[in-house]
Amino acid sequence: MFERLSYRVKVPLNIMLVVLLTAVITAVTLLGYHYRTVEPDLFRSGERLAGAMTPALGNTLVRDDVWGAWEIIRGPLTDDSGDDTLRPAVITLLGDDGRVFASSAPRRFPLGSEVGDGDDRYALNDLGDAGENPRRIRLEDQSLLVIEAVFVDERRVGTLLLELERPGVLDLYGGALTQAAWVTGILIVAGAPVGWWLGRRVARPLTRIGGLVDRVATETPEQLARELPDRRADGDEVARLERRFAEMLRELAEKQRLEGEVIRSERLAAVGRLSAGIAHEVNNPLGGMLNAVSNQRHRGVDDPQVARTMDLIERGLNQIRETVAALLVEARDTPHPLECQDLEDVHTLAAAQAGGVSIHRDIRLDRALPLPATAVRQVLLNLLLNACQAAGPGGTVRYSVGCNGDGLEADVRNTGPAMAPELLEHLFEPFYRRAGEGSGLGLWVSYQIVQQLGGSIEATSAPDDTRFRVHLPIPSQERV
Repeated sequence: MFERLSYRVKVPLNIMLVVLLTAVITAVTLLGYHYRTVEPDLFRSGERLAGAMTPALGNTLVRDDVWGAWEIIRGPLTDDSGDDTLRPAVITLLGDDGRVFASSAPRRFPLGSEVGDGDDRYALNDLGDAGENPRRIRLEDQSLLVIEAVFVDERRVGTLLLELERPGVLDLYGGALTQAAWVTGILIVAGAPVGWWLGRRVARPLTRIGGLVDRVATETPEQLARELPDRRADGDEVARLERRFAEMLRELAEKQRLEGEVIRSERLAAVGRLSAGIAHEVNNPLGGMLNAVSNQRHRGVDDPQVARTMDLIERGLNQIRETVAALLVEARDTPHPLECQDLEDVHTLAAAQAGGVSIHRDIRLDRALPLPATAVRQVLLNLLLNACQAAGPGGTVRYSVGCNGDGLEADVRNTGPAMAPELLEHLFEPFYRRAGEGSGLGLWVSYQIVQQLGGSIEATSAPDDTRFRVHLPIPSQERV
């Protein structure tokens, strides 16, 4: 189930888990440290209490004042001003003979008895001689025992036994547990939102790439690439992944473009073959009909109505012949190479038919090129007239023609509305045009001529920037 979650959820959960684990480790560490310090702290507290009691208890031993000794022993057990966890459970005073002189638990340790008779735990430990320094003993039930010698005038007169029982240790340890729980809760409450925010921030690039991958089948690579941020070349793994994905989108776009060009070229070639076949089939009966009309006119027609009908038929048949001739495009080699004057002629012809469109030229041709001038003139004139028609009155057409070393480059641009994608897809097919825009054969003828000359022609369109680019290679043996 966890594997099915999105990274925008996985990463924050992992960070929160790390925060929780860190809090638990911190709490355990604090508890461990507290556990290690509890016993020494209790021993030191017991030693300080025993050191404060022994001078007074020594005097009671010298005076044999059992009641006074019991009052002194009872004092720390009834004091409510201190911490209960540091309050001793049992205080017992032994005389110099090792027998009980006074005890806060007289039933367990009767007066004059051996201390081991009242509590087997004491019997199992060699209480021995505490000497000048207190002794520390851990009893078998983990209670703590502080043994302090009682001196009067540098003479030992007894021994003070101060027991800190297990409940006191657990109470102190419980306080540490509460403190650790508070620290853990604070870390979780403070760290969880930060971890969630950091996790979402870290996972955002991955989720963005995942969303783009899901949309590859439904959107163009160009649209997807615009949503990717620019990344530095020396970025982290996510930046490199986004950079590689952007490169993949560019390669995919190029692949789709090339596939589209191949499909379009194959379709146009098939349309060309079909058109040529139809044109040849139409030309045969068309020639016969034109000959029949011509013979009839030579014989003379007496009826004026018949004469007008014959004129109408002849004009219609001639129009059909011109249309069929346009389908049979053939760029024949001519002895006349392309010169700068040919381009000037094209400009003159286009300017005469501009219809209020401003035409700007940039011609960079310093020598004649071994290309058929008539065919190149026809291609360029068709593109200029098409651009003028698309720009409309008040529009602008800019074109440049030049030689780049291995061929002729022509670029024609015009203002005006952008062409629809479906129009661009079928732009160079015969009779495919927008309503009211010519016969639809100009671009078809241009495409056929460029293909026959081994060149390429492509079109792009955006608002106020429709562009046609033509490349015509110069035969290798003619290059300078």
